[in-house]
Amino acid sequence: MTSEQVRSETHKKSDNGASGPASAAAILERMENETFEPKRERGGFGKTIRDVVIVTALLAGGTYLYYTNVTTRQAVNALVTEASQDIEKDDIPALNRAEEKFKEALTLKSSSPDALAGMAEVAFYKSQHGFNTKAEAEEYLAKAEAEAKDKPGVLAVRAYLQIVSGQSSQAASELKAMLEAGNYHPKLAHAYGWALLEAGRYDEAARAVRQAIDTRFSAVRFSNTMAEISHRRGDETGAIRNLSKSLSSSMNPDHEIALGWSAALRAKNYGNLGTPAQQIKRLADRGEQLGPFAKGYLHWAKAELSLALGNADGAFPELDEAEKALPGFPPLTEARGRALYAQGKKKDAIAELEKAAGMKPEYVGIKWTIAEYKSRLKNDQALDLVAELESKVDEKERGPEFELFRAEHYMRKGDLKKAKESFTKAAEYGDDARILLGLARVTFEEEKKKGKKADLDAVSTAFEEVYNKKSTLPELHEALAAIELWNFNTDGADKSFGEAEANYKKLRRPVSELLEFFDRAHAAFKNANEKEVRVKAEKLADEWAKKKEAYLASVASLQN
Repeated sequence: MTSEQVRSETHKKSDNGASGPASAAAILERMENETFEPKRERGGFGKTIRDVVIVTALLAGGTYLYYTNVTTRQAVNALVTEASQDIEKDDIPALNRAEEKFKEALTLKSSSPDALAGMAEVAFYKSQHGFNTKAEAEEYLAKAEAEAKDKPGVLAVRAYLQIVSGQSSQAASELKAMLEAGNYHPKLAHAYGWALLEAGRYDEAARAVRQAIDTRFSAVRFSNTMAEISHRRGDETGAIRNLSKSLSSSMNPDHEIALGWSAALRAKNYGNLGTPAQQIKRLADRGEQLGPFAKGYLHWAKAELSLALGNADGAFPELDEAEKALPGFPPLTEARGRALYAQGKKKDAIAELEKAAGMKPEYVGIKWTIAEYKSRLKNDQALDLVAELESKVDEKERGPEFELFRAEHYMRKGDLKKAKESFTKAAEYGDDARILLGLARVTFEEEKKKGKKADLDAVSTAFEEVYNKKSTLPELHEALAAIELWNFNTDGADKSFGEAEANYKKLRRPVSELLEFFDRAHAAFKNANEKEVRVKAEKLADEWAKKKEAYLASVASLQN
């Protein structure tokens, strides 16, 4: 009602025709009717029902869309969670299962960044098994980044692809910044550790990956990366320990690469060949189900088993097959060098090992092998190699290994003065029975030169110290056998060699070390030409040759 209408209403004529105000009640009633109850057209019953139906449909549609969206989101999350658990197993069957679940999630929601990142991760891990899926990983990563580029799963795959594309330094810098900013995620910590590994920063890499494992202990790839860190830094027994974790029942006892890798390193480093032989059989039984890289690891393991059994000739065909699947893999070239050395082709062996040492990535243990072989040839280049290796280790982290190596080298060359200096200096880095044994051997060699004037009590006291420190040290009993032969006591020497053999086996020393020990025992008696012991020593030499054959037969039987 307008102000003009109100004013006109207040001046309506009275019943006698005079002008006067209308009643207040009448004015208020009219205003209320016009303002709050506007006049409406009367509608029919059908129109009313139509309006009710429309409103009900709108409400039902909104409810449907809401619950459909919630249900879809829940289904996608469930599939992503299940697929992520499969990814942690990291073998081909598990990755295939994960791929199917991620695809199913993407049919429900094609823009899901978690499912897209998961597909990128699966494709990347498959490429790490030897399949040609790296480009596929890059494609899915681009789609995931378009949806949510800051999600940890997306960032981790991006870092993985940078690392394998030679951009590990850039990846390490970016990941470090993320982690320091508080954006922690186990996959990011793992990627950071891997990037540091590629830069040769082993200690930092181990710390980063260990943190990832502490947060997500069931991820096989994390444990495998720890094994790779140990392997590259020259700690092959440490690599075996980490691979054993990967193959535990809580992780994945069937991981193809871990099985082949473990079998190869066990055959090379341990005296018990039963476990690697069983692992090789388990892999071989899968046949064509194995991924390309797993086949390479299987052939490498077979080559190492052949070498462990003293069959260098049998190692070469396996290494040829392994290199087809794993071209440019330094441990294969290193194994070929050791096989050549076992054949007596020492110059060719060292050339092959030096080739392996120049390959990327670097495996520190290869240089140790070269240094050992050159030292056996009394080549002082061995000392240069060890000095190079030593320079890469912080002095606070050094153990006695470097000085022990120098001491043994000087012993081979007959330089007792320098040997004694190095053994003494080694004691500054740790309390090791090998140091005491080295000093005792120096004492023996010094006294032996004196002939009948030798101080046997000094020799006896020196070796007694070693025995009290570590009576199971096999090299101790070998040295005692040499003393017994010097005293023309063949029976005593035979007994000491027997104790040395038992302790080599007890400590699970590599088969190759046992075979070399048998050769040394045989040679010790064979070369004992003094008339006092010649006949008995010749007989014992034959017996030790037979012991070697029996030992080889026993370890060979474990393959069945």
